[in-house]
Amino acid sequence: ENCLHLFINYDYTITVWRLMRQWISAYFPIPRSENTCLTEWSLQARTCFRKCYRTNFDSACMLICWQIWKERNARVFDQRLEKP
Repeated sequence: ENCLHLFINYDYTITVWRLMRQWISAYFPIPRSENTCLTEWSLQARTCFRKCYRTNFDSACMLICWQIWKERNARVFDQRLEKP
């Protein structure tokens, strides 16, 4: 596992990013495997927002990545299998 797999190529993660986009009612590109890294995707996606909202987007992305990491650890170490 690496950052690209966990935060971009994982089916669960793609669903999470789509739900975020739907929840905030704003269009931004969903991370895809052609993005070389999460940082490049984030920098590209944040340009879809006005400057005053970019720090909010950054915070939401960090929180989502943290939640994905916690979910991954729960599935791997606690054998918890929940659907998103």
